[in-house]
Amino acid sequence: MTLGTVLSRLGVHRTFGEPIEGMPESGVRDRALARLLADADGAVGSGIGAHFDGDVLTITSRPGATPAVATTISAGEVVDAVVDARRNGANAVALTIAFDPAADAEAITVPPVRDPSLAARLPAPELSDALAAGTGGPMHTFDLILAGSEVIRADAVQEMRDFADATNLGVVNLFTAKGMFRWDSPFHLGTAGLQLHDFTLAGLAPDRPILAVGVGRDECPEALLRDAGIAPDGIWPIVRLPVDRLAEFAGSVRAAQDGPPVMGQLFTRLWDVAQPHYKLEDVPLNPARAAADISESLPEGAVVTLEPGTVGWWIARALPTTQIGSVKVPAAGRLGLAVAAAVLHALDGTRAIAVVAGDEADDAENVAMIELARSRGLDLVVARWGDAGADVIVSPEAHRARLAEAFATGGVQVIDVPVEFGPATELLVAAAGPLAAWS
Repeated sequence: MTLGTVLSRLGVHRTFGEPIEGMPESGVRDRALARLLADADGAVGSGIGAHFDGDVLTITSRPGATPAVATTISAGEVVDAVVDARRNGANAVALTIAFDPAADAEAITVPPVRDPSLAARLPAPELSDALAAGTGGPMHTFDLILAGSEVIRADAVQEMRDFADATNLGVVNLFTAKGMFRWDSPFHLGTAGLQLHDFTLAGLAPDRPILAVGVGRDECPEALLRDAGIAPDGIWPIVRLPVDRLAEFAGSVRAAQDGPPVMGQLFTRLWDVAQPHYKLEDVPLNPARAAADISESLPEGAVVTLEPGTVGWWIARALPTTQIGSVKVPAAGRLGLAVAAAVLHALDGTRAIAVVAGDEADDAENVAMIELARSRGLDLVVARWGDAGADVIVSPEAHRARLAEAFATGGVQVIDVPVEFGPATELLVAAAGPLAAWS
């Protein structure tokens, strides 16, 4: 089998940069753009992205990660390097290809995985096999579940919902896993991981047993854990359950409480900030109102992309979700990721809107990525939140109309949206502390 065949079995859907026989042709040769698109694929796409410069193949699941480095002389060594990187949570690996990638090799065994990501997992001990149903082990009680993006990448959302129902455990989903439960589900205890006091307000504490399912290290910033009194070098009440073992353990895990899941303060505090702001009609728009307008205007099957920063924080926090996976929130990222992720989805035929800060929209990589999208005839919207646009967007209704027009027109549409962050952001900080994600 060729290198391309091997990569596809490892979960790589495509490579950017120089072509590899047997992999879908992206046609993106520019190295900077190829790298950025691969970063987007790893962060909010398939969970694993790849770019090839003709000599070095970089496989990544985390933008900006320092990759593990190796020289490979066969496709089998590529498999070994990627499997090791996945097992070790290396985030990325850079492989010098010292063989003909188009040459056929002998059959290679590639271990099957539901989630191809190389991202580092939360360093928590795994739930003991002695607790598995049918082994005669005791029931084990937990206070809540902390659920991360692997649940979505592994297509295990229904399994997670069934597990919550079977165990009566409430679920705090991380900011990378929006929409796992309906907002009014009794098992939904809120979305956490963005602000300093999120975990404390959600009910995490050193004396409360917590079950982590599909959680990556970047999704649990250390500052938030320490704020809740939890630290790897101190009291650590978290144990990990692999996504593919949810059904197996459903009969041997239960909630500590007898009644419905107990909601912490996080949900209500954030609700008290967001709900009044959703109803305001003032222009400049407040960020919660602007986010709600996007949700109401989003075509069926379309996605919203964002990147670290104040704009991304508000989208991740306040945009109502009606479709699982409709908001692509990276656990880690960098400037340019929002537009790159929108281009990535547009290449797949999915409508997308990238929401960026107005003063970052003219960044060289963003401009180059928009030009790439135009040259390919892609359909996507770039919404620039900032000071401009008040002459066109004079109300939330006008904002929604402008969004609807941009989606209906097709091609690359760049729109300026007047948004004032200050007062609403001050209230958000007062409710749950400063932004602490993406550090």
